[in-house]
Amino acid sequence: MTEQTTIREYRSRTGKWSARLIEHADGTYSYKADGCGGYMGAMSRADAIEAFTRREACGYFQPDANKTPMRLIVLSADVTR
Repeated sequence: MTEQTTIREYRSRTGKWSARLIEHADGTYSYKADGCGGYMGAMSRADAIEAFTRREACGYFQPDANKTPMRLIVLSADVTR
């Protein structure tokens, strides 16, 4: 099993919906959200955070009925190298 760390997380106001950016030990990134997930490949941490944040900002991780923006959850690993 590969070691992985959640480096960025967004949650809906109620906590029902969430999206996480995951850094893997091999230097690759993926995301996981309710009902979806994907592989982002190898890139810098800053580029992965930027790509993930763009997806969140356009509502990619939210159900169609949800119009309230998600909130960024501060994590201890959420530091750009």
